[in-house]
Amino acid sequence: MTDLRVVPISSKKQSGKNVVERLEEAIAMAKSGTVDNCVIVMTCSNGDVVDCWANGGNPFVMVGALEAIKREFMDAVIQSRGD
Repeated sequence: MTDLRVVPISSKKQSGKNVVERLEEAIAMAKSGTVDNCVIVMTCSNGDVVDCWANGGNPFVMVGALEAIKREFMDAVIQSRGD
């Protein structure tokens, strides 16, 4: 089983901003050939939710990564509102 290793795309200070820059960084990683799985979830200003995924590797690693990013997002965005 592969160990999950989180590779941050950007610093936490900027993770909630600059959508195009985050996407460009992710595209560069994918073009380098090192990305096996990808999940994209976007919310639009009109309320639409766009999602897609590509699976080329171990799906269990992706599930773990989704849980990790969900927790990080909740801690950084939702929990910080109560502080």
